[in-house]
Amino acid sequence: EDESDGSFGFVLLAAMGSALIGAGIILLVARNWDELARSIRCAIAFLPLLVSLGLGFFVLRRRNDSPAWRESAALFNMAAFAATLSLISQAYQIQGSFADFTAACLILALPVIYLFRSSFGAVVYALGCGLWMLTKNGWRSDVPGQMLFWLFILAILPFYLRLCRRGRRGWSFGALTIALFTGFIVGMFVTDDFARVSLGAVSFAGLFA
Repeated sequence: EDESDGSFGFVLLAAMGSALIGAGIILLVARNWDELARSIRCAIAFLPLLVSLGLGFFVLRRRNDSPAWRESAALFNMAAFAATLSLISQAYQIQGSFADFTAACLILALPVIYLFRSSFGAVVYALGCGLWMLTKNGWRSDVPGQMLFWLFILAILPFYLRLCRRGRRGWSFGALTIALFTGFIVGMFVTDDFARVSLGAVSFAGLFA
């Protein structure tokens, strides 16, 4: 796939457009959300998800060779999954923390990334791993379940290695490298003490090297 400057700009604009459309729909619904019946809320919550699934099926069947279509469909599906999950949780008063919500979004986003071969989705996922770590722990080292971060972040490495084999000069490889590096910094800062390895500066020196 061509990753020239023109291709990057086109894919970036397509991805941003998809994200903005999804955000606009959510804002329009949120304004009158409290006045709607629960059944209507559920229908509205699942509508973006159904639309995103339909778009994803169309892209995989008819536009699978277009990076712009794949990136847009992947981001739209990820946003729709997150929106549906949050709206259903709010409608039925399902208890949970923002960290739990982030973890669920990461699990749902992972197959979307591989299915659509989405570089932007992988970048969002890598940054989301760092966000999950911060929201779960708040820079503390005594919260259980921290080591799940490495399971989350390692799940995207096969996709990263595929980009590496394809070429290390493209924008997708560079962007995902920065996102993964950022996630590794956050994860290592928190889990190094939790694992009681006491590597400290040695582990960070190896990472930066």
